[in-house]
Amino acid sequence: MNLALNKQLSGRLLATGMVACGLILAAGCNDLNIKPPSGKELETFEKAGPVRPTVDVGRLTKAKRHVGPYSVVVGDVLELQIPNVLPDGQADVPDPVGIYQCRVMQGGRISLPIVGLVEVAGKTLAQIESTVVAAYYPKYVVSRPAVVARVAEYDTVPVTVVGAVASPGLYRLRSDEMSLVALLMKAGGIVSDGAGVIRICKKGQAGQTEPLALPIKGLNIPFEDIALRGGELVEVERLNPQVFTVMGLVGKPGAYPYPQGVRYSLLQAFAFAGGVDDTADPRCVRVYRQDADGKIVSALFPIPSSQVSESAHVFIKPGDVLAVEHTPRTRARRILAQVFQASTGLHLSGTYSLNPGP
Repeated sequence: MNLALNKQLSGRLLATGMVACGLILAAGCNDLNIKPPSGKELETFEKAGPVRPTVDVGRLTKAKRHVGPYSVVVGDVLELQIPNVLPDGQADVPDPVGIYQCRVMQGGRISLPIVGLVEVAGKTLAQIESTVVAAYYPKYVVSRPAVVARVAEYDTVPVTVVGAVASPGLYRLRSDEMSLVALLMKAGGIVSDGAGVIRICKKGQAGQTEPLALPIKGLNIPFEDIALRGGELVEVERLNPQVFTVMGLVGKPGAYPYPQGVRYSLLQAFAFAGGVDDTADPRCVRVYRQDADGKIVSALFPIPSSQVSESAHVFIKPGDVLAVEHTPRTRARRILAQVFQASTGLHLSGTYSLNPGP
């Protein structure tokens, strides 16, 4: 029995290894031999100053999660126009249609006259109308009734947003509004001065934040809307010249103070950010700045792994944005880690490490 299991495991490991080789070959080595910019490109980059961030509103709204027609949730109050159905032996009423209000109970059901409990949670209003019609016809009425449903009162949950938005405060969101972009839109959007990083403190997890980079014009940093659960504190951090920002595949993305009179190297910047993602093991970082004409310029550098690295002595400026972006190689490593975890329970860790931060 153990021998058969070992053979099976060996076969799976072999198959996984073959997949790993294929992915690495397909990914190529386009981020393994990165060299710092030289000549005119480096001169232009060195002359550029801090980034004055402008949030790409088009990309932001385009990323909004699509939820489709509203689906009823527990706690909603429904108003239904339904037929006045009477028990046998009672006289008909002058008005054959009545207006009935009911709250969606725990378990997702409502209670209707005569027919009793009906499942409605997770259904759209059109689906609820069809469900109610089916409950009454043909068992209780001889003609198919016209049922109209609407939400008289939405169940909502609180979410707080502070920082660089037009109207900070506490907002109550419906189930179809439970996303970061929807919250930012309710709060009037990002302030004109701009912002770069969002931190989300989840309910019941004090101090635990999830940093997220906003889409900034001129910066090739991906952005995806994320779902909210309710009770979160969303902090929109300004991206200003007195900080440098590290985004992407690092341990602690975010904005870090850049005091006057100091000078930070790339190596020190990565130490602040907790090093790189061990699984993805990225090898390059793109540094963004803005020139005198307002144009975003950037340069690609190898990620320094020690003081002797060539790029360890590249110095950043206040306001710089350091983006450790995905490449085919890093995506392949992420996929491989998932394959290994699913197949063998092993964890694929990178070999990259950083010296302690300053």
